[in-house]
Amino acid sequence: LSTGAPAATLPPSHTAPIHALAFSRDGTILSTGSLDCTIKLWDFAAITEEVTAEENGTGNTAPKDDKYLLRSFATKNSPIKTLHFSRRNLLLAVGTYEGSS
Repeated sequence: LSTGAPAATLPPSHTAPIHALAFSRDGTILSTGSLDCTIKLWDFAAITEEVTAEENGTGNTAPKDDKYLLRSFATKNSPIKTLHFSRRNLLLAVGTYEGSS
């Protein structure tokens, strides 16, 4: 990270631009919110482990599919504006552009 290089690349999963990101407090889960009205939870620890293994010459390739996708949620036609994990990672707050979902 000190070099400014990307730490990892997410596989293409959203059908519109990602507008919000939030990491769990321990950094193992990444949530993404998109203008496609979906929220996705990613196993970021596994993604970064694979990237590290690849850099060390022991891994395969960068993520190409949704094997790191833990869960996907759709809103009621409301693009995601912001995401925030609670202090103990028990809740994920979601802000949308049009009302609440």
